[in-house]
Amino acid sequence: EGALRAEELLNQLEALSESGELDLPAGHAQEIINKDDISDDMDSSQLKPNVRTYSMVMNAWANVSKLESGSGADAASHCENILNKMEERGAVDAAVRPNLVAYVTAITAWARAATAHGVDHAASRAEHILNRMIDLYYTTDEDGD
Repeated sequence: EGALRAEELLNQLEALSESGELDLPAGHAQEIINKDDISDDMDSSQLKPNVRTYSMVMNAWANVSKLESGSGADAASHCENILNKMEERGAVDAAVRPNLVAYVTAITAWARAATAHGVDHAASRAEHILNRMIDLYYTTDEDGD
C-alpha cells in the first residue's frame, strides 16, 4: 500500500509540474537554490520530479516485491514501468534520465519477484533491463557524454 501511495504522489507531482503550478516566483527560487542541500543544476524556476524522486518510488516497489508474496511480479512490473517512464522523459530532461541506481533497483525488484513467481520470467525481465542499461552506456559513450 505504501508503494502505491508513493507512486500516486509522484503522479500528482508530475501533473502539477507539467501544469506549471509548481513554478516558483523568481526571488523565492533563488533563495531555495542558495541553500546547501539543493543541487547547483536544479532549474531555478520550477520544482519537478528528478531521478531521485523516481528512484525512491521504484525502491518502494522493489521492497514490496520482496515482502509481499503473491504480488512480487506486480510490484516489479510497477518498478519497471517507472523506469520506462524515466527513459522516455530522460530523453528530453536530463534531470529524469535513469542512472545506475534506477536500473539496479528495477533489476532487484525482478530478482525478488523470482522467489514468488516464475523464475524464468523474472530472470528474463531482469536481463532485459540489464541489456537496456548496457545499450544506454554504449550509446552515451559513443555520443561523447
